[in-house]
Amino acid sequence: MSDVSRIKEFNLPDLGEGLTEGEILAWLVKVGDVIELNQPIVEVETAKAAVEIPAKWAGRVQSIFHEAGTTVEVGTPIIAIDTDPDAGPIEESTTGAPDAALPTPSPAALAAVEVAPSEGAVEPGLIGGPAPGGRTAVLVGYGPRTTA
Repeated sequence: MSDVSRIKEFNLPDLGEGLTEGEILAWLVKVGDVIELNQPIVEVETAKAAVEIPAKWAGRVQSIFHEAGTTVEVGTPIIAIDTDPDAGPIEESTTGAPDAALPTPSPAALAAVEVAPSEGAVEPGLIGGPAPGGRTAVLVGYGPRTTA
């Protein structure tokens, strides 16, 4: 397993309809702790309730991104978990971040890339594209008419 894919960032989940943020009340784990799947890792308070959030993955806590008392937007990473801590140390790049070196594409591969035109980039009938009757295709059915 590559070092990049073994470190998983856990985002603050949507804890209720209409909630956009939560305040971290207390961390139930610390950096270096080995955790199990569904183990409570953090206590978060929203406008509606205080809840314990369980771990999405088993592994070792690599880093905690926000201290207790911090208000965090839903979808913001709050903790990083090494899902394969027995694989050995993680390679560090010169910037101190996990090494995320990606292969460099060949000149032939770069030349073969086609860039979609800005006009008409979406095929007819696909979401966001033109549809019969001057409408725009949406997820279900068709959106409102765009012609008079």
